[in-house]
Amino acid sequence: ATSVRMQQVDLLERVETLKVLTAVSKSGLLSKIEKAGVLSQLEKQGALSQVEKLLPLADDYRVISLTKTIVNTPPSTFYFA
Repeated sequence: ATSVRMQQVDLLERVETLKVLTAVSKSGLLSKIEKAGVLSQLEKQGALSQVEKLLPLADDYRVISLTKTIVNTPPSTFYFA
């Protein structure tokens, strides 16, 4: 039997590296979902098209990496007794 070794991939890191958020923004995907009425309350508020405009900034400022760093920081780091 042959053993296939799977390489572990950090999905969020790949999303950031590939600038998927910018691609979603440029494609207008969220605006299309909004116009199609898929998520009723969000469309009424125009939330998806607003978020879509901010996605390239999230890529530029590496928000995913920042969030991962904060989440993976031990809570004791934030306490100054």
